[in-house]
Amino acid sequence: MAKSGITSAISKPGISRKLTFAFLAVILVMGISVPVTLLSFQRIAKASAQAERATTTQRNVAVFQRTISDVRASARDLSVRDNSVTRTKLTKTLQEALDAARCIRLPDRCEAPLQPGEELPADEAADWNQIQNKATAIKSTFQGAMSGGDKRAAINSLDEQLAREVNQPAADLAERVTTRGVQAQDEIKAQIASSTGLIIGTFVASLLLAALLAAVIPRRLMRRLEHLRVMSHRLAGGELDTRADEQYAKRNDEIGDLISDFNLMAMAMQRNTLELRTAQEQLHIALQQEQERATRDPLTGLRNHRYFQDSLSAELERCRRTGGVVSIALIDLDNFKSVNDRFGHSEGDAVLRRATKGISDNLRPYDLACRLGGEEFGIIFPEANAEEAKMVLDRIAQHIVPFGPNGERLSFSGGVTTFPVHAETQTDLYQRADEASYAAKMQGKACSVIYDPNTVSSMNSEERSRSRARDAMLTTATALVAAVDQKDPYTRNHSELVAIYAATVARAMRLDEPTVKLVYRAGLLHDVGKIGIADEILVKGSQLTHDEWVQLRMHPEFSYRILEAAEMEPVATWTRHHHEHFDGTGYPVGLAGEAIPLGSRIVLVADAFESMTSDRVYRRSLGVTQAVHELRAGAGRQFDPQVVQTMVALVEQGVFQQIMQQYGRAIEPDPAAVSAQPEYQQPMLPSAAADPAAGTTEAQPQHEPSASARNEAEAWAMQQITGEQWTQEQPTDQPAAPAQEAQQAAAPQWTQEQLDEYYRQQAAAQQAEAEQQPQEWAPPNPDDLAA
Repeated sequence: MAKSGITSAISKPGISRKLTFAFLAVILVMGISVPVTLLSFQRIAKASAQAERATTTQRNVAVFQRTISDVRASARDLSVRDNSVTRTKLTKTLQEALDAARCIRLPDRCEAPLQPGEELPADEAADWNQIQNKATAIKSTFQGAMSGGDKRAAINSLDEQLAREVNQPAADLAERVTTRGVQAQDEIKAQIASSTGLIIGTFVASLLLAALLAAVIPRRLMRRLEHLRVMSHRLAGGELDTRADEQYAKRNDEIGDLISDFNLMAMAMQRNTLELRTAQEQLHIALQQEQERATRDPLTGLRNHRYFQDSLSAELERCRRTGGVVSIALIDLDNFKSVNDRFGHSEGDAVLRRATKGISDNLRPYDLACRLGGEEFGIIFPEANAEEAKMVLDRIAQHIVPFGPNGERLSFSGGVTTFPVHAETQTDLYQRADEASYAAKMQGKACSVIYDPNTVSSMNSEERSRSRARDAMLTTATALVAAVDQKDPYTRNHSELVAIYAATVARAMRLDEPTVKLVYRAGLLHDVGKIGIADEILVKGSQLTHDEWVQLRMHPEFSYRILEAAEMEPVATWTRHHHEHFDGTGYPVGLAGEAIPLGSRIVLVADAFESMTSDRVYRRSLGVTQAVHELRAGAGRQFDPQVVQTMVALVEQGVFQQIMQQYGRAIEPDPAAVSAQPEYQQPMLPSAAADPAAGTTEAQPQHEPSASARNEAEAWAMQQITGEQWTQEQPTDQPAAPAQEAQQAAAPQWTQEQLDEYYRQQAAAQQAEAEQQPQEWAPPNPDDLAA
């Protein structure tokens, strides 16, 4: 592959061929210089080794000469002091001299501490052999003379012989070895100089070749590259319309192709940059819009909770730097839920916008109002104390535009705190304003309260959170009831009217005010379980089938499960039993008499009265007169006689007629419309002619449905509410449990005479009570009950 690439570069005219030839020439020169350099290094290494060995031999010769000198000195010592020590020393030094001579002559037989030197030339080796032999002979002669006679003469003879026959020849040989070492050093220097010259020559030749190749390449190529470089710098500097001159791209070579590609790249970059800038501008605009939407409430146009907290944080930081003050107010609209319930969410939204206008129109230019969520608002008052902020809230309360057909005015409860008077941190400031707002609620609403730890409610935050959670659950349940009422145009406002009727009866029965409010809530939520009943059953215009009737009878259980999960006791239990009959023949449990909760008995009568006095899909309204007749007929069997008596008394006083007129309900129906109703459209309530002893109640199906059909209907309905699989522990077509049968058997069976006597006693008791404390009954305020 490499060969084909080089061949292609050489065969194709253009810059590639020139550069390829240049690279090959440089590689050739470098290839020649490499072996020459290696040879020079080898010669230098050889000369260095030879010089090293010559130096070692020179050191060994010096050792030999020094040893001969030591021998002569030892001999002179022996002549002065003849003892074993001087003799041993002389013998030892003589042996060392002989070892040194042998190491010089035979390097491979050297012993420590001497090191092997160079191989001596033949003549020098012979001379050293002669010196060694003479030294050996002198040693033998000396030893014989010492043992035979005159020791001093032997010592003097030894000294003279060593100086004449050993030391002088050794000095001559040492000079020759030294001369040879100097020659070896000179050889090293010569080899180094030769190698250096060769390397420098090769480098100079490479430079000359490179310069020659640079001179051979046309100058036009350099101009084209320089032009391309300048254009690249302009393009990198942001001049997106930069283009290389086309005349430089006309040559059929790589540079021409590069210039053409550069122009294409510049055009693409300009186009992409313009598109990117356009996209960035659009993204910036969209980001600003999203940021605006993220911090602004779409319904009221005010800033939202996030913006409120950020602005409050910045304002607190400013106050800490400057030593200023800032007040905040938290506003909660009173009974706003009832506005949605009574007039619908569209009117509720309109009320929120009117409240927003009332707030904004009465603020200072630098005050900030935000919608915190639902019906809650927050206001920041820079450089204002609590009293000044409260004055603004009072002014706002007077300028909120009325709403509704009767011009009702919305009120709010407000709480005010000031930094740093009431709190020094943002969290505490906000929390205490919330506590002050809650205190305003507890003081009767429609007022504003400045935070005061001595007067603010002691309810802790956990209890307030739990209360608000229950309120949120109640709002959700109320919305479900409204959804049920909206399924059938004939039942709109049904739950609200039942709640008002039930609360009116409860108040007339002298129940305490908290219980009256609970009864109102039970009446409002009694049909919440119908959210799990199929629409076609709720709006069916003909008589229900057996399975449909079973499914409809399940809605009290559904209501109980929903409200019990929301921790709404005793309302959950009251809604569960609001179809229990006084004689024990109702559902779902079959309670009888006072075993039925009083709230359930009141809601049952209110529900029956509202149903009979309103148009339904299967019949027209019966009217108040007929409804009262049916209630009296069902007293003691279906209804609690005391509750019926109270209801009838209120009707006779015209209380319920006032409520019906407020909701646009006809008090008495058109007789022609009632007489034209088909038989199946008559109400399924006890007939006035029914035999009380027979226990006649609501019209029931002639045959009970099968257990499988009932279970299937129950499973479908429960899935509409909880998404869970619903099963019954015992099929409903099984006989009632013994306890339930006993309870039903013990239920009172009222005769007509007993009912008349009961009515007379109740009328006398009410008359006596009215004489002691006369009272004119009027419908309760739904807003007060909803609270």
